[in-house]
Amino acid sequence: MTYGVTINGTNTKTAHDLILLADLSIQHSEARTAKVEVPGRDGFWDFTEVLAGGPTFGNTQISFSLYKRVPDTELYALRNQLATAYHGKVVDLILPVAPSKTFHGRMSIGASGSGKIAVTMDAEP
Repeated sequence: MTYGVTINGTNTKTAHDLILLADLSIQHSEARTAKVEVPGRDGFWDFTEVLAGGPTFGNTQISFSLYKRVPDTELYALRNQLATAYHGKVVDLILPVAPSKTFHGRMSIGASGSGKIAVTMDAEP
């Protein structure tokens, strides 16, 4: 079975016949730390959880490819259409592997060729 992704309420499979390839990568957000080195003391004082009461995290990096079997000229036009709509903009993204989770962040539409369009997103944790 093939799936698209949903960007700002528009499913890529339904709207453009673009399907999600198996190269989907969702990186875990890294925990932020706040450590202070005190002269004359071994190690650091860790203040990571002092302000928020728990750990805080950086953004989540998401990357994937969309695929459509068409000539590169048609794919390039489709890539430009996606770039006009989403490149550099803050969007909502729903992935078929986590349909109840909405990722919110800045999307980048990358290179295209051989039927594939590269997409990355810097999403809130």
